[in-house]
Amino acid sequence: MDLLFNVLTVSGGLSGVAGLIMCWVVYRQFAADRQCRAKEEEQRKQLAHKLEALENEKIASLQKRVDEHIARDKSQELLTEMRHINGNLEKLSAQVGRALEANARQSSEIENNRQFIENLREDLHQHVSLCHRGG
Repeated sequence: MDLLFNVLTVSGGLSGVAGLIMCWVVYRQFAADRQCRAKEEEQRKQLAHKLEALENEKIASLQKRVDEHIARDKSQELLTEMRHINGNLEKLSAQVGRALEANARQSSEIENNRQFIENLREDLHQHVSLCHRGG
């Protein structure tokens, strides 16, 4: 608007037709600038809308990926199974411990029986020797 005022004051010294042409040229330039700004503003709005749509699409895509990951996640099932396996291993370990204790006890009994039989054999051998000598 300041430009239009300046043109009008300058054109006051010109002839009426020249001033009118000058005003018309300035008005056309002003209108073209305004139209250009309006077009740029519309493009900015469209770009902002497209950006928002892309961001929403990207967020939705990421949300879908997270949901799929959560759906496929078996960590709780695996944890439960590992606890079950751990319990079974503890039971098996206790059974092996008891079996080793029983094995050690039986080995000791076998050794005692072997020693007893060896002593019986020696006693029998001595007895047979004594019976053959004079008996």
